Amino acid sequence: MATAPQGDSQTYKLAILFGYNGKGYAGLERTKGAKTIENDLLTAMATIATQHSKQKITFVGISRASTTEEGEHAARQVLSLEIMGTPDPNMLDIDKVNALLPESVRVYAITRPGTDFSARRTCEARTYEYLLPTFVFAPPPASTHYANPVQEENLEPLVTEGPQESLFKTLKRAGTVSRKQSQRRMQTSAPAPPVPTASAGTSSAPQPYAVPGAQKFIDQEKKGLRGFFSSLRRGKQTEAVPADAENPRSPTAPTSNGDDEDFFTTVRRSMSRRATTRRQNSMRGGPSDAPEELERRFTEDEDALKNAEPVYFDPLDLPEPTESDRIRLRNYRLSERQFELLQHIVSLFRGTHNFHNYIPGAQYDDPRCYMRILNIECSRPEEHAGMEWVRIKVQAKAFARFQIRKMIALAVLVIRTNTPRAIVGNSFGWGKIDIPEAPGQFLILDQAHYDAYNAQVGNRSDGIWFDAVDGAVQQLRQRGIHSPIYKEEGNIMFFEEWIRSIDRYSFLYTYYLNPRGVVGARNAYIRPPPPMPSQ
Repeated sequence: MATAPQGDSQTYKLAILFGYNGKGYAGLERTKGAKTIENDLLTAMATIATQHSKQKITFVGISRASTTEEGEHAARQVLSLEIMGTPDPNMLDIDKVNALLPESVRVYAITRPGTDFSARRTCEARTYEYLLPTFVFAPPPASTHYANPVQEENLEPLVTEGPQESLFKTLKRAGTVSRKQSQRRMQTSAPAPPVPTASAGTSSAPQPYAVPGAQKFIDQEKKGLRGFFSSLRRGKQTEAVPADAENPRSPTAPTSNGDDEDFFTTVRRSMSRRATTRRQNSMRGGPSDAPEELERRFTEDEDALKNAEPVYFDPLDLPEPTESDRIRLRNYRLSERQFELLQHIVSLFRGTHNFHNYIPGAQYDDPRCYMRILNIECSRPEEHAGMEWVRIKVQAKAFARFQIRKMIALAVLVIRTNTPRAIVGNSFGWGKIDIPEAPGQFLILDQAHYDAYNAQVGNRSDGIWFDAVDGAVQQLRQRGIHSPIYKEEGNIMFFEEWIRSIDRYSFLYTYYLNPRGVVGARNAYIRPPPPMPSQ
């Protein structure tokens, strides 16, 4: 049981650490007339206060680590709130609160954080997990419009840190595996400096940069580039921006060192490549990258796409699968080539990109669409309930609504339709593409990160310590979320229905799911019904 608040303060703050299976709920946040997790949780706490102290309490200043939509789950969620009323120790009794909640919602701990704590603003990063049955990568029927021929692409070996089963175990303070890879490449490419010898009054500790003068050069680069990229940060929240992005840099967020070095190295490399391309095009008389030339080409391409002749299609008649078809799908196993391609495709999301195509209602020229994926990884295939699955984990400071589900959907469609993976990079460009959303009941908020806040409070009880309740977390995560998902998908096969609905309207997606991997003219439409005869 959590420590009860002391004193007779009329307003006090609480932080609730909990998890839930979102099946049957309209989402996390309270919504009038809808069944939500917050309604059940706060109703249980208010009921306890009413039963024991007969007082009326009011919940204000509610903040969530991250918002989940209808059917989505959370293994480690945090909710902070202020309570107006006399402190009641019974309301902090975990057993009493859980007794009033359904088995699908479990409270792990209740703490009293500092007055400046906010579950959303203090959170440094969020890690989500998506469970994906591998039969979704089976080729589409030959009658679909995007049944492209198999193409061989050269895939460079991916460098990974540690075993794939322990996803994100290497992350510390929102660090990235790519940062470690960059540091390792820098050290191996540079000549090894002479090993210093320890002597009196000197330190034998290794220096942080193996290349002489590297720190000074990086500091100069940061000074000029930081001002530019700070202008791309998201500001005031709108409907088309991430729900967790209103305050992108909280006072407790850790300062970046190695991550910035890797980021600015990438920017310099990109700028160098563009300069080389401009020189080569100038020598060959090719297209210029001057601003006026780019604007002219952009306008011409946009006009060509808008003025494309419309083509109308009828939805394909795809019958529901028979029992033998379902057995075949349950027995489907991902090939090694498909797994390598999946790893490469998800790795393309890592880094800073313009995710306007993954944010409903967003536009390319909105700087708030520039978002950074800290890390994304895919587990090795594993078998559960007689089917093969992969788990994809993605971490960022904040996500937009439906962003992860659109990222997963594009990866699935690219592989099963044999579309070149270049379309993933093209999706960050100015061209608009309509990416469907993968089913929400397979998405799990795996972790909300508060490392900087915990380091600030030390070992006090007001920290956000999920490690202290790891047993309860794992029990809900494995038995209350993962197992029901595996079992229900084996029986109902939601993903088969989702894939079949997209295959029926495959003509709507061929403008980007094509053998070239480019965004073409969006001129395919559903044939309208014939006009009704006049009376």
